[in-house]
Amino acid sequence: MKKIVAIFTLIILLFTVIGAEELRVNIQDDETVILFVDINNMYCDDNNPGTEEEPLYSIQEAANRSIPGTMIYVKEGIYYETVNVRNSGNVDEMITFSAFEDDCVVVHSTSYACFNMQNVEYIKINGFELTGAWNDGTAAHGGGIKGHPGVYEEGEYGVRNSIFSNNLIYDNDAGMHLVLSDNNMINNNIVFDCGEASIRLKRSSRNEIFNNLVYNNGINEAWGITFYGSPYTKVYHNTIVEREGGAVYIYEGTSNLNGATPGSEEFCIPSSNSKVYDNICIVAKNGAPLVIGSSTTTDRRPILDELYGPVDNQYHHNLWHHQEDNTVVVSWGDLCLEEPNVLLNLQDFQHEYHGYGFESMSTDPLFKDTENYNFNLKSTSPAKKSASDGTDIGVDFDKLPAKFNTRHINSNDADVNIISDISDKDYDITFSSNGIPPNEVHIYRDYYGVPHIYGGSNHAMFFGEGFAHAEDHLEQMLENYRTVQGTMAEVFGSEYLASDKQMRLLRVAHIVDEKYNELSFEAREAVEAFAQGVNYYMENNPENVPEWATPVTPQEIVAWTKLIILARPLGRLQKEILHGFGNYTIFSDEGAVYESNEWVVAPEKTADGHVMLQTDPHLLWSGMNSWYEVHLESDDYHVAGATMWGVPGVMMGHNDHVAWALTANSPDTADAYIETIKTNSLKYRYDGQWLDVEIINEIIEVAGEGPVEVKFYYTHHGPIVYYEENIAISGKMSTWDQVGAIDQFLAYNRAQNLDDFKDALSMLQCVRWNHVYGDVDGNIFYIWNARVFHRQGNYDYTRPLDGSTSNTEWGALVTLEELPQEINPESKFFQNCNTAPWYINPLTTIKEGDYPDYVVGGDFGARGIRSSALLDAKWDLTVNRMKEISLDNFCLNAEMLIPLVDYCYEHEGENVSDPEGWLPQAIDVLNAWDYNADADAKEVALARLWIEEVNRQTGGVNLLDPTQPEDLNVEEMHRYLELLIHATETMYSTYDSLTIPWGEIHVFQRGDKILPLSGAGHVFNSLHMSHGPISDDGIMYCDSGSSYMMLVQLSNPVRAWSQFPLSESDDPESSHYSDISELYSRQEYKPAWFTEQEVMANLDPVDPNPTIIIIPEENNPPLRPNIKGPSNGKAGSKYEYTFTTIDSDGDDIFYYMEWGDGNNDGNTWIGPYSSGEQVKINHTWSETGNYNIKAKAKDIHDSESNWGTLYISMLKNKQLFFMLIWELSEWFPLLKQILILIT
Repeated sequence: MKKIVAIFTLIILLFTVIGAEELRVNIQDDETVILFVDINNMYCDDNNPGTEEEPLYSIQEAANRSIPGTMIYVKEGIYYETVNVRNSGNVDEMITFSAFEDDCVVVHSTSYACFNMQNVEYIKINGFELTGAWNDGTAAHGGGIKGHPGVYEEGEYGVRNSIFSNNLIYDNDAGMHLVLSDNNMINNNIVFDCGEASIRLKRSSRNEIFNNLVYNNGINEAWGITFYGSPYTKVYHNTIVEREGGAVYIYEGTSNLNGATPGSEEFCIPSSNSKVYDNICIVAKNGAPLVIGSSTTTDRRPILDELYGPVDNQYHHNLWHHQEDNTVVVSWGDLCLEEPNVLLNLQDFQHEYHGYGFESMSTDPLFKDTENYNFNLKSTSPAKKSASDGTDIGVDFDKLPAKFNTRHINSNDADVNIISDISDKDYDITFSSNGIPPNEVHIYRDYYGVPHIYGGSNHAMFFGEGFAHAEDHLEQMLENYRTVQGTMAEVFGSEYLASDKQMRLLRVAHIVDEKYNELSFEAREAVEAFAQGVNYYMENNPENVPEWATPVTPQEIVAWTKLIILARPLGRLQKEILHGFGNYTIFSDEGAVYESNEWVVAPEKTADGHVMLQTDPHLLWSGMNSWYEVHLESDDYHVAGATMWGVPGVMMGHNDHVAWALTANSPDTADAYIETIKTNSLKYRYDGQWLDVEIINEIIEVAGEGPVEVKFYYTHHGPIVYYEENIAISGKMSTWDQVGAIDQFLAYNRAQNLDDFKDALSMLQCVRWNHVYGDVDGNIFYIWNARVFHRQGNYDYTRPLDGSTSNTEWGALVTLEELPQEINPESKFFQNCNTAPWYINPLTTIKEGDYPDYVVGGDFGARGIRSSALLDAKWDLTVNRMKEISLDNFCLNAEMLIPLVDYCYEHEGENVSDPEGWLPQAIDVLNAWDYNADADAKEVALARLWIEEVNRQTGGVNLLDPTQPEDLNVEEMHRYLELLIHATETMYSTYDSLTIPWGEIHVFQRGDKILPLSGAGHVFNSLHMSHGPISDDGIMYCDSGSSYMMLVQLSNPVRAWSQFPLSESDDPESSHYSDISELYSRQEYKPAWFTEQEVMANLDPVDPNPTIIIIPEENNPPLRPNIKGPSNGKAGSKYEYTFTTIDSDGDDIFYYMEWGDGNNDGNTWIGPYSSGEQVKINHTWSETGNYNIKAKAKDIHDSESNWGTLYISMLKNKQLFFMLIWELSEWFPLLKQILILIT
């Protein structure tokens, strides 16, 4: 692989030195020029030499390089392009375009032709699937193969002396459309489902059309094989089966509509001296198997008689069949409605027109099985051995390309029945969906183990996604769900008690239970099917299931997604509490990277004219932030990208119309409130009144220790996270009571354009994140997304606020329209590498002073500056250049700082104590560095040690206003030099050398593999980020940084490439445990295949077979009941509680309650109640104590839910607020660090 990379690098250098054109000439000077095109080769590029190892990306580039004798081999894949052929071969050396061996090569036109030829000759096109060429308004007719002059002037022509063979041509305007094109051979092709003619000749002569299978064309216009003004045409040994019109259509043309008469100079040359023989010609209705027509508005019969009566045309040994009227063979006159055409039977045709029907027949050909596209002849067929050469009339199937002839062909993703039986008079075309039943899902794994999930319905697709997640990450996913429920200690012991207490305090799971019904149908469908898929996997693979596992519920999935969103306001709350204690830096340890890159460039800046978008979140690589790549397709979804383990859909990526990326931003999404607590009471002060503190009781089971009772306290602002004497701190978070993030992400997945995407954004359920967006229509868009509320008054909302007054309360929610955003900027790109929105490009219309601080913050850091410089300077950006920018290891702050220390050494080096003489060595090492943190760079380690100390002691460098050497005083110069001496000493003591390859000490461990990494963390702040803790022997084991990198090209279809550190599988025995990790180490992207054809061409070589699941029809139990009511009260008093749940099948529901005091109302089920109906029950506890209210539900099929619970306390009198600060700190880690600061 290193060799390939080296060769690729050499080629790039050659382009730089000698230029692209010179390189192409060198390639073409070989005796036999062979060019390879391979879109699925990860190294493909149109700057490559075109070898099999380093192929070209496009067929067009190969066409551009071709000279006489060039062989162009195209390997398997779908090529979305219109290949403009402008170079010619010669009589001895044709230019050949050929599918490689038996590869399935699809050319899907992006315009009106797949292969478009003008003024060329001696071309061969062989072995392709050609589709998608329709009239786009730039040409009168489209065609899979099109030959036409650029202008109709003397000497201009289309294509001559060429061969078009062994192709499968479908879903085009015409299969082939040749104008002023002579002496061509068209043979052994299969042409179907085209809008007009299968093969259409205009003013072309001496062309041969033979041994082609043609069916189901003329969808828009009733033409089969058509030629007009085309003398000396030979049509023989073809099988032509069309729905109506003419199987063979000899058409005089439209040039005579202006009154030209036969024989005049203006009159169209007739298709004289042509031969039609040995063909099977079938039409289902209307018209005739053979149509001889004229478009003149005068009496056409005499004209046709003059044109075609006496001329030397031959029609013999054909089998004609009209399904509606077996007597009709010829329509003398076309199918235009202005004048009636004359229908002739075979006898009249032979009698009136000089024996034109000689040795022909009008009868059923007796095909074997038209319903399944088998047009072979039965042994009893009258066409057997009846051709002029003694063979069968019609096509010889043995000569058709076997790779097409033996497989079922789908057009427009639909099964097509053209003529189900030759005697059937139902002519409707029947289209089905992708052929997967609604209760079935097919999961394919590609070469890298990425699941491609095709569902017969949305439900089936999400079922399959849950199954795939479970296959690859079951245990970690189950731990995620258990974490958010606050039940980890129940399985793993007291080590997780603090985590469980934090989750219970935040009440994520309880809020989801309460608000689950507020989710859209689409979101509930997704999470319910996803949970069903996970559970199905566990039921069928018990050997892979942890013994502590329980069935996954939809609410657990929603709760996990909610926690991912809530983590951001929690971090903000933590920051503000720390700010209140006068410390910002306690959590600034560089052991983890929580930043990101994203950019999108407009079509005007790209070489291919398509939007390109980059996503690159910088996060921890495991735990909550672990990414999973997936591709989903069903009725309403065709989307691919990354989601976090256990979350359905795609969180960032692309569908077939749009793409989006996310990076962290910093809206003020949380505030801390200082609450005044009344002495010896459970009340807090608010606007002059004393309000009750809400108490919620929980019991947490701890493995090996039994239950632990915990009380949680809340004001109307939110949970109380800190208490001492009469002061408490509560936290208010903008998404604490929201559950709709999953809805918003799924709406991104379904978006078809910018309006749809903005509609999704308007839900305001994703708490923050800069979004960049691009689409296939060429639009790019940026928004500083946030769920943030207006603030009022002159308060410092970056510190804890006075909670006793309504003056500090939040105002209205900031609307989508109020957030910073821009579309299609003058700079033609957006970047946001955690920068303020007024730095997204040099010419942005977003201004700093237009937004309040609580909405927008940020600065312009190294990564933002570097990406802006790279993107702004470049036009004609290629896919490879975009990859290079994303993997850029350049250290901008090193470029600023190292010249300073060089200056210091030059001016003060002799005045600093350096007994070992290390300074000159260190200066030499730093000056030898090119500032790129590449794995093989030996200078990075020393530079990092020195710059880390510089940052720590001086605050680093201001990149927008960097320190100039002449600004340094002597003391500062000495400090720089002394820090360098200290860094040098550390290098020798740790590595016994002043230089060491960065990749030896900057690594990623995946299982037993230690992989070298390029890039760096916050010390260097390069675009490509990777960082982690440093071991005692000086090795940095990276565990954070660029966590999922995807480059998307919004072409038609969309193309993408990706890389990420963890690979797809968590199983160390899997071949997909570290395969992508190794690409990540080498800074290589893999293709992220998206179309079905691409996926099928790149299946997992270990096991290419799909997992096909027929989803069992089963009754779903009701969801876990939600219990609402007082969590504390007075013994002897009556209290009302409300029980609600839903049944996803809509069944009626029964409830069973336990009150915790032994009085369970007879231990009976009550009901039935409607799904979602609120059930209110009163209960009285006669004795003081703590109680656990439990409820479960069942449906009419006796399928029971899980238990819902509510812990309460019944007291004699209001008791003291007994939360102890030190006890609290043990289970809420944030507070423990606060206490360290204040004690």
